[in-house]
Amino acid sequence: MDTTTILIAGVIGLIIGFLIAKFLEKGKASKTLANAKKEAAALLKNAEAEGENIKKDKIFQAKEKFLELKAEHEKVIINKEKKISESEKRTRDKESQVSSELA
Repeated sequence: MDTTTILIAGVIGLIIGFLIAKFLEKGKASKTLANAKKEAAALLKNAEAEGENIKKDKIFQAKEKFLELKAEHEKVIINKEKKISESEKRTRDKESQVSSELA
């Protein structure tokens, strides 16, 4: 073989090697991209699930707070009704006392 043939064979070998490397690199990039998409989808799914859990927890806490405030309000109302009832009783007793004094 002469040097021209060796040179042409070397150039052709380099071109074929370059093409094979590009093909392998493209396949690896596709796999990396597919893995990144899967990971992003998994992260999004986990974030949505965590968001739902937080939402449910906050709703539960709000319901507990509402029931607590409602119970407190009912206590206040009962106390006011008790005071009104006591005041009405005192008034009736005074009316009765005044009626007996007048009679």
